[in-house]
Amino acid sequence: MAATLSPPTPPSTPPRNTKLWDPVSTLQIYNADYYNKFTCLGYAETQGRRCRLPPAQGGQPRVFEILEKLAYRTPNFKQMEKELGKAAHAGLCGRWHSWKDTERQLRYVMREFETYLNLIDKPTQKRETQVTTPIKEEDAVEAPTKIVNNVEATVRNLKQTKDMLEAALQKAISQTARQKENFTCELHKKDEMLKKQVQLEGELMQQRLAIERRKDEQHTAQLDAAKKARQAEERQRLALESKLQSQQDSLAKVQRCLGTEKENSQKLQHDLKQQQTQNESLQEDLRRTTEQKNELRQRFEREQESSQRTQDTLAQQQAQHQSLRDALRQERKALVKLTEDHKREKENARGEREALQRLKELREREQQEYHRLKGAFDSLQQNQHRLVKDRSRSHRELRRTYQESEAEQTSVDSVPTSNTSRVKQFLSSRSWKR
Repeated sequence: MAATLSPPTPPSTPPRNTKLWDPVSTLQIYNADYYNKFTCLGYAETQGRRCRLPPAQGGQPRVFEILEKLAYRTPNFKQMEKELGKAAHAGLCGRWHSWKDTERQLRYVMREFETYLNLIDKPTQKRETQVTTPIKEEDAVEAPTKIVNNVEATVRNLKQTKDMLEAALQKAISQTARQKENFTCELHKKDEMLKKQVQLEGELMQQRLAIERRKDEQHTAQLDAAKKARQAEERQRLALESKLQSQQDSLAKVQRCLGTEKENSQKLQHDLKQQQTQNESLQEDLRRTTEQKNELRQRFEREQESSQRTQDTLAQQQAQHQSLRDALRQERKALVKLTEDHKREKENARGEREALQRLKELREREQQEYHRLKGAFDSLQQNQHRLVKDRSRSHRELRRTYQESEAEQTSVDSVPTSNTSRVKQFLSSRSWKR
């Protein structure tokens, strides 16, 4: 009896709860260049590599959730483009790539996903079609040979995928080698730049030494010029002292004139009071004159205050002048010492430099004091001119008022002649000269 062969059972389709592929390893979610950590999927352009920052908050679990669902589907980029875009967006870092230049980073990540999926897309589709096609009962006898052929085809496809992966690996290795060569070229360029900088620094040092030698040669000439300048400044100071003395004399004369003017004003007030008792009819005119006199008094008081201020300023200037004289004496002593040091400094270049520095500082101080004295002298002259102008103006007004009062008094017959003669004598005696 012939043995009956039972037909082989057809391969059943894989259940839906089994994973068809591993998206995490296929899409290279973990960064192999950075300790196999889950980092940002974007590209750091400044570093020329993948970004090493962590993804945004909640991005890592979201990426794993989407990829876990895609593991049960056949790997096809066009069918999974929407889900992969969500995963790419969730895998970007929150510091740069998720909010700055996001679209370009997403295009870069999607291109990477597409290249990874194209490596396994065709073989898996063939394998799926081969696995899912049911075997008819008529071809049950030929099923083993077909299964063997299918296995061989899958092996070939796996070899092709292996070759493709090896080619991709070779490309990555060549890219890293190019980057390494570029890095070495940049290092060589930097070394050359450093050498040039060292050469330039040496040239600068030589130039500095030459400049210092020139300064040493000019040092002696500057010392002679400084001595001549100091002598001229001393002459100017003596002239200023003589001018200040003359100003003090003129101020003393002004004060004497003010004292005489006060006495004369008191005499005038006494005469005016007698005229008020004698001439009741001219009370209104005399009131006007008294008001004018009060104004004049205020002006005289103001002039007194201004003269007091000028005296205070003069006292301050005298104190400053005394301090300047002391400073000049000290400077003369210092000059004597400097001349002695200058003879010694011919042997020592360092001592000459220090002496020159001291001389420069003393010269600057002398210039500052000279400018300050000059400003004080100018302010004194201005105050003097102002005082003289105010005094001449007040005297003119006094003369005008007294002339008016004299004209009015001549019209009245009851006015005594003794008072008018006194007023005339007073007006004629006051010359109001500067």
